[in-house]
Amino acid sequence: MDPRTSLNISSSLDRTVVESWLTVECVNNTCTELGGYHKLQLSRMNEGEEIVMRMLYFDTCPWLVSDGSNRVYWINRAYRNMLGDPNAEVTIKVWLVVATDLMEEMSCMVESYGAVTCRVGVRYDTSTWRNMTVPCDVWRMGSSGGLAWRLDVESALTLGR
Repeated sequence: MDPRTSLNISSSLDRTVVESWLTVECVNNTCTELGGYHKLQLSRMNEGEEIVMRMLYFDTCPWLVSDGSNRVYWINRAYRNMLGDPNAEVTIKVWLVVATDLMEEMSCMVESYGAVTCRVGVRYDTSTWRNMTVPCDVWRMGSSGGLAWRLDVESALTLGR
């Protein structure tokens, strides 16, 4: 008898893994030139990482948070929903790919202005690979070196995928 089954315990090894890849295609602009919404979000990014992630968890736009080495360590409910059922027992692995020259450009802009807009390709596997290109806003989160990434999926839907 398997003790995990008899105790009704699930392991991360038992879960389905859903992979998604975000590839930064280009850097467009600084968010400070784009109006009130971006300035409001930028002002909130210094409230502390836990507070910011709690605030973003229920946002309708997909968000993810990466560390200074582009390792994604947090996603919100809308990101889970974009990949499928947000309540499903799945492990989501997000790979963030940024070319070295783009990362240098982004780092300088984020350091100077606090935020930047870019375009990212999103590729994810639910059962078959799906692709879309979406606008993305990237904010520096306080002094931790982390970045908060907001995928503007609604704009992508109006522009066509």
